[in-house]
Amino acid sequence: MKEHYLTEQHQHVTAIAVRQIVSQLNDIQMHKNLFRATIAEHSNPTTTQIEELYETFNIFSGGIETLNNDQQRLNNESFRVQNVFPTLTEELSKLKLSVETSNVFLDEIEQNQDILNRVFASLQETINESQNISYDGTFVWKITNFQEKMMDAQLERQTSIYSLPFFSSPTGYKMRARLYLNGDGSAHGTHMSLFFELMRNLNNAILKFPFNYKIIFCLYDQSPAKRHIIHSFLPVISTNSFQGSELDMNIISDIQSFIPEEIKKAKNFLIVVAHPDDECLFFSPTILGLISRDKIAHVLVLSTGNSNGLGSIREKELKQSCQRLDVNLSQCTSLNLTDLQDNPNRWWPKENISELIDKYIKEYNIDLLITFDHGGISGHRNHKSIAFGVEYYIEKSFKTPLIYEISTAAFLFEFSSIIDLFRTTIKFLPRLFRSLFSTIFPFIFSPPNDHRILFVSSPFGYVKGLKAFHTHRSQMLWYRHIYTTFSRYMFINDLIKVSHYS
Repeated sequence: MKEHYLTEQHQHVTAIAVRQIVSQLNDIQMHKNLFRATIAEHSNPTTTQIEELYETFNIFSGGIETLNNDQQRLNNESFRVQNVFPTLTEELSKLKLSVETSNVFLDEIEQNQDILNRVFASLQETINESQNISYDGTFVWKITNFQEKMMDAQLERQTSIYSLPFFSSPTGYKMRARLYLNGDGSAHGTHMSLFFELMRNLNNAILKFPFNYKIIFCLYDQSPAKRHIIHSFLPVISTNSFQGSELDMNIISDIQSFIPEEIKKAKNFLIVVAHPDDECLFFSPTILGLISRDKIAHVLVLSTGNSNGLGSIREKELKQSCQRLDVNLSQCTSLNLTDLQDNPNRWWPKENISELIDKYIKEYNIDLLITFDHGGISGHRNHKSIAFGVEYYIEKSFKTPLIYEISTAAFLFEFSSIIDLFRTTIKFLPRLFRSLFSTIFPFIFSPPNDHRILFVSSPFGYVKGLKAFHTHRSQMLWYRHIYTTFSRYMFINDLIKVSHYS
């Protein structure tokens, strides 16, 4: 009932009624004055009654005027409330968004704090052990907190750990060991994998390369049985693993026929995609393959995927996907720009894309950029726009990093899953043979062409990419399940070089 009294309709009717009453009172006043003039000389008692009635009417008239003023005041207050209410609603929405943002920020702080704690513990351990560096070619590596590190490896939070460096002599080779507690490659989940790494050293100029000394690993059995496991091998001097390196350490294992040497030297790579979920649906073999080779990953998503109003949700899902792919959250970025909104029928301005690419390359010191080709894999215009933006960036730039584009397969092969690997590797057979024979007969065969890269995910890599996509819950439509099962891009990335340092 209270709300009814405050409505504009009720107030309007009340105002009309008050005006009618005041008008009637004025008429009564006029008749009363006339009546008083007519009978004043005839009846004093009647005059007295009329005067009392007049005073009563005056009091009533004053009350009506007060009610009219109150009605006007309530009307003004109602208008004020109506004007303030939308503002309060907007402020409440902003407050809710601020709370959500704060919660995400706090979650990231907790995760970063955990990482910092681990780094600090690792540094403390390094400081404690640095006094025991060996200079006689032998090193005893005692791994502390083994169960915790094994759990990190199994959960893929930290797949490998390094020993402290040691030396063959005070002026000799610098080396270290690298251990995958949960296995690497085909040994993943079944064995531990231990690698020997040569490192860059100030003494390299006076040392003989390739390194050609016998290497012995020994796993000590600390039980009374003392059944130690000992393995030794001689270096394969034709590989890069035992050459003098300009990098901090040599690459311990690679399929050299499929990974060009210039890629091995790259440190920071940038994946540029159009929408959240592109990074795992199309590029997970590349991201996982490069991270496994100790490259630093950066992911730049040029929109929030807000075509259905889910932009804020998809931004959060992107962060979770990057975590699954072992990409640092601070290096996983999505943009929300007016000219780059998710729309399958809209071409994005190539000038804007070029400026953004140039900005992020300089900001993160990128030496390898990977993105869509002109086919855009799915034919999405936003995907294809990036290829044109990259092309424009190359035209306008004096110097560019290595740039590779993912090869769009014909529709027939797009859904051939891992089976398409056999067809794809045919493109690499000439390089495979040239790589083999250029090592054996360098005077006859030149080194292999390196304009293509092939990344193939292991079953574990495929599962990791699938888990990354499952964080995009807003995109879990029925046909996406079919896509992730049969798409070649969940297993294979065939990249083609379009530019290099000029």
